[in-house]
Amino acid sequence: MVLRTSYCLVIKKHIVFLCVLFLSALMQVAAQETVVVGQVIDKYDKSPIASVDIYFKDSNVAVQSNDEGYFLIRNKGSETTLIFTVIGYKPYELKLKRGENVGAQIELEEKTNILGEILIIPGVNPAIDLMKKVRQKRRQNDVKVLFSTIDQSVVFLSKNDARWQNNKLFEQLKSGNLSENDSVLMVPIYMVESEYDAKGLVKRQKNKKTYNTDETTENLVDKLLDGMDNRISFYDNSVNLLGKNMISPLAGIGSTFYRYYLTDSILTPTGKQYDIHFYSRNPKSLAFNGSMYIDSATLALTYISASLPKQANLNFIHNLSFVQKFRPVSNYWIPDNQQSTWYMTYDLLKNNARASSELLVSRNTSYSGGEGDIVLQTDSFAGSAFSDKEINTRMVALQQSATILRLTEEEGLRMGLNMRTNEDLWKNFMIGGYGAFGFSDKKWKYGAEMQWKLPTVSRFIVGAKYISDLRRTDYDYTDFIWRENPLILGDYDISSTLFSLKKGISLNKIDEFTAFATKDLTPDIEAYLIYQNKKTYRSEIFPFIAPDDETEYETIRQQSVSLTGRFSFNERSVNGHFQRFYQKTQNPVIYGTVEMGNYQLGMNDNTRNYLRLVTSIQQTGRFSVGEWRYLLEGGKIFGTVPYPLLKNIKGKSGSAYNRYQFTLMQTNEYMADTWASLQSELITYGILFNNIPLIKRLNLREIAGFKIAYGSQSDKNIQLMKLPETTSGFNKPYSEFSVGFTNLFGIISVQYTRRLTDTYKPNIRKSAVGISLVLSF
Repeated sequence: MVLRTSYCLVIKKHIVFLCVLFLSALMQVAAQETVVVGQVIDKYDKSPIASVDIYFKDSNVAVQSNDEGYFLIRNKGSETTLIFTVIGYKPYELKLKRGENVGAQIELEEKTNILGEILIIPGVNPAIDLMKKVRQKRRQNDVKVLFSTIDQSVVFLSKNDARWQNNKLFEQLKSGNLSENDSVLMVPIYMVESEYDAKGLVKRQKNKKTYNTDETTENLVDKLLDGMDNRISFYDNSVNLLGKNMISPLAGIGSTFYRYYLTDSILTPTGKQYDIHFYSRNPKSLAFNGSMYIDSATLALTYISASLPKQANLNFIHNLSFVQKFRPVSNYWIPDNQQSTWYMTYDLLKNNARASSELLVSRNTSYSGGEGDIVLQTDSFAGSAFSDKEINTRMVALQQSATILRLTEEEGLRMGLNMRTNEDLWKNFMIGGYGAFGFSDKKWKYGAEMQWKLPTVSRFIVGAKYISDLRRTDYDYTDFIWRENPLILGDYDISSTLFSLKKGISLNKIDEFTAFATKDLTPDIEAYLIYQNKKTYRSEIFPFIAPDDETEYETIRQQSVSLTGRFSFNERSVNGHFQRFYQKTQNPVIYGTVEMGNYQLGMNDNTRNYLRLVTSIQQTGRFSVGEWRYLLEGGKIFGTVPYPLLKNIKGKSGSAYNRYQFTLMQTNEYMADTWASLQSELITYGILFNNIPLIKRLNLREIAGFKIAYGSQSDKNIQLMKLPETTSGFNKPYSEFSVGFTNLFGIISVQYTRRLTDTYKPNIRKSAVGISLVLSF
C-alpha cells in the first residue's frame, strides 16, 4: 500500500513537470511574437499617408495603413525587417528584434523621380526632343486674345490647426469632392463673382458681386486675390504669383529644373496629342509637378495640370494647384477655363485667438472670345462644391479687438501702452494715444492723435498729433518708403534694441505738433501735405554748441510745411482702418518731397529759412531664379541749417541687419546737406543651397547686397553749429557689401558684411555677421 502511494506521487510529479514545461513552451512562443503599432506620415508636411503596404520581408504577413495612416501588424515568425511601400514615396525599412513590441511613427519621403510609374522608351528620352520643339513654338502659340472673363472666387477659413488635415481638405477642394463632414471644418469668409471686358490691353471690370463680407475682410482678401490675378501663362519662362517667380515647365531653362517623360499619345476629335509628365528635379525649387497635353500639329498646349511640391521653397503657400484647359480656334489653342486651388497662411487676417489664418482658396475663370456667353454651373461656385446660396447663408451666419518695449541709454528699459479706436466704434474717425515710462530716467512720455476720413469719392484723410518723447536724431518723418513696412517704426523699438543686444543712444527730447492731410489724386498718385511745429532739446551726447565754444543753445525751434507726392504704376493697395498696405509690383515707386521751413536757435536767436528737396526710388525686379531690390535716394538742402536739420545717413551700429540701413556705419557718423545713396540686394531662390545634400532641406535662399552713400556739407553749416564728436562729412563714398542666406526657419536672415571705405577710423567695425528677422507684407 505504501509502495502504491509512492508510485502515484511520482506519477503526479511527472505530470505537473510536463505541464510546466508545456506552459513554458507556450509562453516562450507567445513571447516571440513581434508587434508593431504606429502611424505613417509625410516627412515634410506631417500629413498621414493612407493605403501604405506594410509587410515583413520574406513573409506573407501584411497590412495596410488606414485613412489616418495608422496600422497594427503582428508576426509570430522569425522575420524582423518591416517594409513600408506606397506609390509616390520611397520605400522604407524598419529593423526590429524578434519578440519586440514597438510603437513607431514612420516618415516617408516623396520620390523626385517616379520612373516606375510611367512608360520609358529605351534609348534617348523622346520627351526631351519634343520639349525643344514646343519651346521653339512658344511665341507663336502664346496668342494674345482679347477675352471677356467671368471669375468666381471663394475663400474658406479652416477650423483645423493640424496641417495634414488642411492638406486633405485641399485635395478634396481641388477635386470638387468635399463631403458634408468636410464642409463643417471650413468657414466661408469671402465670395465674389466678377465679369471683365477686355478693352485694348487693359482688363476692365464690368460687374462685381460680393456676398456678405465685412469691409475689413473684403479689403484684405481683395489684396490677396489681386496677387493671384496675374495672367497665368505657362508659355512664359516663369509664373509670377504673390511676388514669387515659379519656373514654368515650358521655360527656356526648363531642363535645368525638370525631368520630362513622354507617357502616351492619344487620338482626339481634333487630332493626335502627346501626354507629357514633368517633375521637379529638386522638390525644394519653385518648380511644378504635373502633366500636359501637346497638340501634335501645332505643338501648342491643350491642357496642363501643375502643382507645387509640398517641399517647395515658399513660406506661406503650403499647396498650390493649377488646371488650364484650351480650345481650338483658327488653328490656335486659346484658353477656355482655369481652375486654381490654394492652401496658405495669411497673417493679415490673424487675430488674437489664432496663431495664424489658414485659408483655402478656390478660383475659377471662364474665358469667352466673343463666341457667346459661358453658362455657369448653378450648383457649384468657383468649383468649390457649394452653391452660391449655401456659401452666402454660411457667411451671413458667420457675421452675427501693444505693448511697446525698448532699451535705451537715457531711459533704461522702457515700457508703454498704445491705444486707438477701431472701425467698430467709428468707421471714418479715429483717436489714439500712448503712454510710456522709463525705469532709469523715471519720466513719462506720451502722445495723442486723431484722424478723420472725409466722405469723398477718393481717399482723403486729415489728422493731427502731438508727442512729448525721446526720439532718434536721424528720424525723418518724410521718409515714407522707410515706413511703408508696418513693422518698421523708424525709431528705436524692441527689434532695434533688445533683439540687437544694444542700447539706443542717439536720442533727444522733443515736443512736436503735426497736422497733415493725405489724398489720392489718381489711382497711381498720392499727395501728403504736412505742417510741423517742433522743439528739440539738447542732450549730453548731442549738445547744441556754437563754434566759439561759448554759446550753447538749450533748444531748436522749427516750423515747416512739406508737400510729398507718391507715384506708382499699376500698384494695388488695401486700406485698413487708417492704414494702407501696398502690394509690391515690379514697377518702381517714386517719392518726391519739397519742404520749406524756418528755425530758431535758443530763445533769442533770429529766425532763419531753409528749403529741402528729396527724391527716392524703390523697385523690386524679378527674374526666373530670384529677385533684385534697390532703393535710390538723393536730396539737397538750401540755406544754412544746424546739424539736427541736416541729412543724417542711417547707420545701424548694432548686431542686426536692416535692408535700408548701413550695417557697419556708426549712428550719426555721416551728415550732409547734399547727398545720394544706393542700397541694393540680390536674392536667389536656392540655386546653390538647394543642390547641397541635407542643407537643401532648410529651404535656404542666397542673398548678396551692396550699399553706397556719398554727400557733402557746406562750411557755413559747420560755422553755425559744431557737429557731434562722432560725426563727420564724407571724404570719399562710403560703401559696404554683404553675402549670406535668408529664409532660415522662414523668417531669419544671416549675412556677413564687410566695410570697404574709411576703415581707418577709431571704434569702427570692419566686418560683422548680422542676424535679422525678415517679415514681408
